[in-house]
Amino acid sequence: MMKKPSRRLLAAITAVFVLISMPFLISRGLVPSAVAQRGQEEPTLIPAKVLVPVPTPEDAREIAILDLFVVSTEDGRVEGVELQRARILRSYAPNVLMLQGPWTILLLGRGEVMYGVRDPRVVHVYDGEEEVPHGREFEAQVLWELVVPLFDKGQDLGVKEIRILDQAGELIFSTPVDREAWRQKR
Repeated sequence: MMKKPSRRLLAAITAVFVLISMPFLISRGLVPSAVAQRGQEEPTLIPAKVLVPVPTPEDAREIAILDLFVVSTEDGRVEGVELQRARILRSYAPNVLMLQGPWTILLLGRGEVMYGVRDPRVVHVYDGEEEVPHGREFEAQVLWELVVPLFDKGQDLGVKEIRILDQAGELIFSTPVDREAWRQKR
């Protein structure tokens, strides 16, 4: 006669199943990423091979793309963030406004909008064909492409300034948004 599995074993099996299947479910749109990431320290990684280009919106929705160079000390203190390039494109925005992360993006305009992002200096290390990282490394100097939504629910947020706060809540970067100039740069 087969022994009935304990509640602890069933809970462990369920937890492993959820952890393994969550990236797949999120990438297929079956679970909204904001719901899936609630309570997590970091957003779930979605493999690039499952991403699909989004068509250009018919209305005036835009995103800002900032190419930033982040310089830090070996102990993790940010020494500086340099804006190398900024551009604005007509595009649907990524659904990031409800995300939490160690760094905070603050959009100042008609109001204040904020969302969390991963620390771009922390690099996930993969070995061979693995889909799950086996470790992390800290990069003291990193190029970072930050995509910033300028619209939410079809409405212009009127963003006039973009700020970045580190995990301690310290302001590490701030730039005014020059929509006319950034639209011309490609």
